[in-house]
Amino acid sequence: MIHRTVLGSLERFFGVLIEHYASDFPLWLSPIQARILPVTDTQLEYCKDLTEKMKASGIRVELCTGERLPKLIRNAEKQKILLMAVVGPKEVGMESVTVRSRFGGELGTMGIDDFITKVKDAVDNQNGCDGGRMGDLGFQKKCEEWGRKRRVRWEWGPLN
Repeated sequence: MIHRTVLGSLERFFGVLIEHYASDFPLWLSPIQARILPVTDTQLEYCKDLTEKMKASGIRVELCTGERLPKLIRNAEKQKILLMAVVGPKEVGMESVTVRSRFGGELGTMGIDDFITKVKDAVDNQNGCDGGRMGDLGFQKKCEEWGRKRRVRWEWGPLN
């Protein structure tokens, strides 16, 4: 006889997580931690290399193409992707990315290795259920009450 007790408790646990975070998971729990957005198709090869490097570092990342940049950004924000790495000709020349946050907008340009290190540190140093949302990346926690639900917002601090 096969018992489904464990499976049922896991389903309930994930249901509670989804309901608690309103599908807006912290960085360490998010299925996609970052999305790479090329400005044009000429940066596609660089973006593919960047995607592979980030995946090799253990970051859950995806490359999104096929639309104009504003639509790619809007789609990522609708899908509750916390970090977006925008890559244009300037970033390819400097071997960097321009980082955008879902809550903070454009956050500035940083080197690839620095970005990977900061994301990994934020994921590794998560505290409790929502403390690792952005951790060491410079985000500060702000809570707002909206009706009965409590949502957590984050702002990007200065890039060092």
